[in-house]
Amino acid sequence: DAIFDVDTPYPLRGIKEGFVNIVSLPGYSLQQANTALSYYAENIFKHRERSVRKKDPTALFQQPVVLAIEEAHEFISEGKESRAKYWIKRIAAEGRKFGCSICLVSQRPRQLDRSTISQISSWAVLRMINNEDKRTIASCSEYLSDEAIDSLSTMNRGEIMLLGEWVAVPTVTKI
Repeated sequence: DAIFDVDTPYPLRGIKEGFVNIVSLPGYSLQQANTALSYYAENIFKHRERSVRKKDPTALFQQPVVLAIEEAHEFISEGKESRAKYWIKRIAAEGRKFGCSICLVSQRPRQLDRSTISQISSWAVLRMINNEDKRTIASCSEYLSDEAIDSLSTMNRGEIMLLGEWVAVPTVTKI
């Protein structure tokens, strides 16, 4: 609740480096969640940029940061603009050079902004049956062959396909 607490002077100071920090937003409207996400994404990006570009020891985040966004389709939908989408898109495009990355989680890839997800360099894809979802992933990832796309619908529960820079070839493994 501190993210919307007017008595909290600087919510970013509550984030601890080297730990998993969770900002849980159930119960907040989409507009409130969008505001919170844009605040965190913008400020984390700017602090990492200052830390790397200017070697600023006062920047809050001296270590690389991964911002994981659940239900990403709510924040970076194709055709809808918002501050959160702007900052997520910017992190996807520029964040790697500053040690600021994103992890987008969605059960509806077809609703995600194509230009944002085309910046993703590593993918973890679970079983996928919807053909439009498969086409979306295929159009945004150079790592998916037609054969790999077809195999997405035959994967078992608990299997995941890893693609992209973190593996030499598409790899299916259990989680």
